[in-house]
Amino acid sequence: NGQVGFTTIFPGWYSGRAPHIHVHIYDASGNSLLVTQIAFPTDVCNTVYTTATNYYTKGTQDTSNAKDNIFADSLSLEMSAVSGSVAAGYELTHTIVVS
Repeated sequence: NGQVGFTTIFPGWYSGRAPHIHVHIYDASGNSLLVTQIAFPTDVCNTVYTTATNYYTKGTQDTSNAKDNIFADSLSLEMSAVSGSVAAGYELTHTIVVS
C-alpha cells in the first residue's frame, strides 16, 4: 500500500515516442523491482503542447500512444489519469502494481 507523490513539469516529447515518463522502483535494499513508463492522454498533451508558453513552439507529438512501439502491448496498464488545466496545473494519478 505504498504511495508516493512528486511535483514536476509536464514532459516534453521526442520523435518516435508518445509523451511519457520513466519509473524505476527499488526496494529498501536498492534492488530493482520494476522499470516501467507512464503514458499521458492525447487530449491533455495536445492542450499543453499547443497552448502552454514553454511548449507550444514545438507543437504536438509526432507519435500517438497507439502507434508507440513501447506502449503497443500494454497501453492500458501504462495510461495515467490526468486532471487539471494549463492555467491551474495538472495532477496525474497512476497505480503501479509491484510483485
